[in-house]
Amino acid sequence: MKKISSQFYKKRTPIVAMSYKNYLNKPEEVGLLVEEIILGLKESKTEFMECFLFPSMGTIETVARFCKGSNLGFGAQNIAPQKNGAYTGEFSIESLIALGGRYVELGHFERKTLFFETNQQIKEKIHLTLSESMIPVLCIGETIKCEGQMLEEILMEQLKELLSEINEEKVVNVILAYEPGWAIGQAKPASIAHIHRSHTCIRRCCERLFTKEIAEHIRIIYGGSVSLTEVSEIVDHQEVDGVFVGRFGHEVNQFLEIIQRVSQMKEE
Repeated sequence: MKKISSQFYKKRTPIVAMSYKNYLNKPEEVGLLVEEIILGLKESKTEFMECFLFPSMGTIETVARFCKGSNLGFGAQNIAPQKNGAYTGEFSIESLIALGGRYVELGHFERKTLFFETNQQIKEKIHLTLSESMIPVLCIGETIKCEGQMLEEILMEQLKELLSEINEEKVVNVILAYEPGWAIGQAKPASIAHIHRSHTCIRRCCERLFTKEIAEHIRIIYGGSVSLTEVSEIVDHQEVDGVFVGRFGHEVNQFLEIIQRVSQMKEE
């Protein structure tokens, strides 16, 4: 496949991220996996890539210990809306900072459907994350498959509600993860054509909300049943800056191969 060429490309570092959700919860097991990933990254030529994990809450401290001094980052799958206070059972951003984490996953489809998280709650967490100089990975996407003007209206509404009050200097630090709800957990991702059209649409929405320059700096990655089979085609587009991997990355060799393929497609 051809290498991507874009005048804005060099300003956007490619990303491969992965969430363990609550599938991998034993510190010893996760520690071994992370150790293998770090070793694999050292042996590959992916220095210009940005790679990070979202471990389950009970294994964050273990992951932090292994990631220290490595080129593998990590973050939390959720945080409380305030740094501290009466938020029983929530994870504080203060803890994440103390452990050396940099990323916070926000607005995932499962948080909204299983835990009834609202856009207002997500918005508060975005502002808190940015105020602490951390990086929000904001999940957006439609629940039911749609195309064209309807899709753009849905995405624009989400982005406007979640990002419109953020300072322009800070909004470029938000990573947008396009995750259509109807594709999560499926055997295959959305079609390549749909992914590419949707990312172009998101970039256009960002331009409408902010400016063309800001829109071109915001990174947009695809999540939603990303596997080794389709990853090269998924990122073979100038508006797709990487992927957000789920269960298909639990096998270390597969995850490292996904990183390698993204690296090859986005090579400087």
